[in-house]
Amino acid sequence: MKKLIILFFSSMLVLAACGQKEDSSSKDNNEENKQDNKQKEDSKKENANKSASNTEEQSTEEVTTDEQQSSEEENKNLNYKNVTDRDTLVKILYGDYTEEQKVIAYNSAVSNDVIPQGNVLEGPASAAYESSLRVESGEEKSIYDELPDDNQPSDEIVDRSNVMDFVEDYEGETLDTDSYTFKEPEHRDDGSWGFAYYTKDGELAGSYIVNEYGMVSKFDEDGIEE
Repeated sequence: MKKLIILFFSSMLVLAACGQKEDSSSKDNNEENKQDNKQKEDSKKENANKSASNTEEQSTEEVTTDEQQSSEEENKNLNYKNVTDRDTLVKILYGDYTEEQKVIAYNSAVSNDVIPQGNVLEGPASAAYESSLRVESGEEKSIYDELPDDNQPSDEIVDRSNVMDFVEDYEGETLDTDSYTFKEPEHRDDGSWGFAYYTKDGELAGSYIVNEYGMVSKFDEDGIEE
């Protein structure tokens, strides 16, 4: 009887130990599965973040490229013949334009009082512009301030007898009658006086108009004011 009891308890101990091993093994498997699932989730999140980051970078690059192309197209379409603001002038002078177009833009800006006339008479338009900035800031004194203004309004009445004198004062020399033939001045409806001059071969060389205040305008053979 005692042997049976001992055998019974021994069997119970063996079964309990087996159960503990199975529970331990099951727990280990569950822990491993959880860790594997976590790693998979982390990997998915990381890949998703990388994909989103790449998409955002690509989108940013595309927007930047589009903006650059739009800006370049806008700069190419600027009206260099009639510049009315400094920002446009700067874009033309330092943009993709020919030197001739830049000179036209600079002269237009000066005519429109966007900037003062610079002291650079030859060379690139950008150099003339930089000289204009120095004149504007007072770093340079404009050479034009020292030149006499031959086209200021006069108190003298302009008539047929003295209209030529106003033109000679404007030119700074007597009229070249050896090379040109000057027509008789005509009194115009607006009160000004005008006359043309021709080469000795009879071809039109240009003309002058002197308004009632004695201010002179000179035109070439095509009627374009000089």
